[in-house]
Amino acid sequence: MGTIAEKLRLLQESKKDIRAAIMEKGQSVPETAPLSSYGDKIRAIQTGADTSDATAAEGDILSGKGRMVCQLLGTTPEALKADAEKIVGGAGGGWSPSAPAAKPAQTKFPRLK
Repeated sequence: MGTIAEKLRLLQESKKDIRAAIMEKGQSVPETAPLSSYGDKIRAIQTGADTSDATAAEGDILSGKGRMVCQLLGTTPEALKADAEKIVGGAGGGWSPSAPAAKPAQTKFPRLK
């Protein structure tokens, strides 16, 4: 790889690149922050969809308020509810611990695209 000076230069360049990548993901990283603090900065990066303000209950989705979700899945609220009931073994009332287990063929979503 080279001399100690070359290795230190490469380490400094790598630190700058990692800092820039963390900042691109919305985290502030002071120039004076030690490399040892970067792990916490990376872990603080938000991933996935923010659902902290989600207020839809199961009944809302099944009653048609979740049409967008159903459109994304290529199905309707009624079909989604019917498929869910097949999976949990219920008949309109939801899951029950005493309900028989669904057969493997019943766990597929035939209406989904």
